[in-house]
Amino acid sequence: MSAGHLPQVGQSGRYVVLRHCFRTVAAESHSETPAPRHRGEHYDWMFAVDGVLLTWASEQWLAATVAAGVAALQLPPHRLAYLDYEGEVSGDRGTVQRVEAGTHRLLQAAADRYEFAVQGGRTGVMMLYRTASSDSWTIAFAP
Repeated sequence: MSAGHLPQVGQSGRYVVLRHCFRTVAAESHSETPAPRHRGEHYDWMFAVDGVLLTWASEQWLAATVAAGVAALQLPPHRLAYLDYEGEVSGDRGTVQRVEAGTHRLLQAAADRYEFAVQGGRTGVMMLYRTASSDSWTIAFAP
């Protein structure tokens, strides 16, 4: 999907949520015992649209049973292979494990907002919208 292109509302596809874990690695140090450095852990929320996975990352899990929202960061589109992939990520970027999957229908698409009707791991509406900062997003769910 090219920059500036908005997907066609009404299209359906699959979605997946991956738990992305990184190993603790030794930080570069000149001491004999380097301090450990944790590269983070997050959830990748991925929606198949126009041949790619629109992707957002959140540090917190979003419950499937109550209306709630969590802070997120939009990532570049990912390959569709991640719909079914679990395991090591190339380039020593940790591992991914599927924690939720299902289908979606795109209800709204704008530069600063997407809405998906989802079924599978949860049933309801997923809303992804840009907040005050151009890099900050919120992922919200309404059952």
